[in-house]
Amino acid sequence: SLNLRPQVVGPGATSSPSPSPSPSATPFVRPTIPVTPPPTPVATTLGSLAGRSLALGGDAAPIAVTSAFGSMWVADIHANDVRRYDAATMAELARIDVAGGPAWFAVADDALWVTSQNGTGLSRIDPATNTVVAHVGDVPPCAAPVVAFGSLWQAACDANVILRINPVQNTIVDTIPSDGHLFLALVGQELVTLGPDGLARLDVAKRTFTEVRAPAAGADFLASDGTTVWVH
Repeated sequence: SLNLRPQVVGPGATSSPSPSPSPSATPFVRPTIPVTPPPTPVATTLGSLAGRSLALGGDAAPIAVTSAFGSMWVADIHANDVRRYDAATMAELARIDVAGGPAWFAVADDALWVTSQNGTGLSRIDPATNTVVAHVGDVPPCAAPVVAFGSLWQAACDANVILRINPVQNTIVDTIPSDGHLFLALVGQELVTLGPDGLARLDVAKRTFTEVRAPAAGADFLASDGTTVWVH
């Protein structure tokens, strides 16, 4: 405020001019940021079946898709995130930051687990909060984890080991030397892997491998529906 009372000036002194009121400030107007509308599902066909596709953007590069906890989940390796979608409407429900290039999924202990294709270990996602609540393992994983015998099993090809993880305590309970055996699949009640001489069974109690006679030597990929094994 301005002091408008008269000022007493002594002999020889000069009075100071009254200050001028400050110009009023220009109000700040926040710029309008355009909102990008979510992608719209597009009708398509999958062979003889009708379906819908959804463009996720050039930064996504999805690797795996899984259905769990009433939703569809997509691992976007280049975007370093996992996206959750409504299975009926394909609306995006959540986008979860997952470092290291998320790739392959498994469900264990009421949680969604995803491997870090470009990093190490696996991340545990809580579907209730859509957040990463734990990270387990310090070696690069290869292919999908397998849930069997109350544990989560993960092959780590570069480290030449297979990790056995307690999905309740989020801890590694065993590190088994894999002796060149890559990938894992659950077939019936057996863990099967690809070894230097083809298919092999992993004895989880003895931590040893037994070769299976099969024309699979030199194969580099393994998959199973639980009863049949496919190799490539």
